[in-house]
Amino acid sequence: MRKNLIRIGTALAGFIAATLGLAACGVDSSPSMTIEGFHSIKLEADGCTFNTDIMSTGGTFDAGASAQGGGEFFTWMRIHNSMQSTASDEEWEERQDTNWIQLTEVRIRYQNKGAWSFLPAKRTIPTGIVIDSSAELYKSVAPFDQAMAQLMIDGANGVASPIPNPGDCADLIVTMQAAGVMGDGSDIESNEIDYTVSICNQVVGCPAGWIPTGCSFVQPDGFTCEEPEAPTGG
Repeated sequence: MRKNLIRIGTALAGFIAATLGLAACGVDSSPSMTIEGFHSIKLEADGCTFNTDIMSTGGTFDAGASAQGGGEFFTWMRIHNSMQSTASDEEWEERQDTNWIQLTEVRIRYQNKGAWSFLPAKRTIPTGIVIDSSAELYKSVAPFDQAMAQLMIDGANGVASPIPNPGDCADLIVTMQAAGVMGDGSDIESNEIDYTVSICNQVVGCPAGWIPTGCSFVQPDGFTCEEPEAPTGG
């Protein structure tokens, strides 16, 4: 059901606007749930989280490394629910908040044109996280997995891969959108936002003998390389 009704000067007009708004069921297309951007991975001693102070407009996915050894590329999406709580504990008007959002899925569209025309058009990632009213959510999203990586290396449908050889790279634009259900049962969608990823073939890794540590070994921000300890004399 549509939210953010425009207030009109008179009480009667306001009542009419509210009545019309309540009657207009469907998907909320207002910017009440907004994807504000993406954040890169932050390595921690006990795993990975996100850099709250560093925004990211894109990344690098080593499809060659993923196809050979597995691993997903992921980024952190920041989603904002700008709707204020409707809850009230007044004795004369007690009501619960209905402006929370249950995020049900993240929709991903691939720009499958030109060199990447053999890729699927879209993918949906189910989720079930609640975003409270007037709150933000940082959600990790993995648009590429090992199966997608293998397809990127092999090509399909008579179309050759743009990155067939080690060291090759080609950009791919990914468009993401969040969708969910509000506390009153209304469907809601976020804005769509583009994220550019450089798809490469075996360009990410550590020098020979160095040890990779982290949580994603198919993207540069997902791991670090540690120099091996020098052998001690016997």
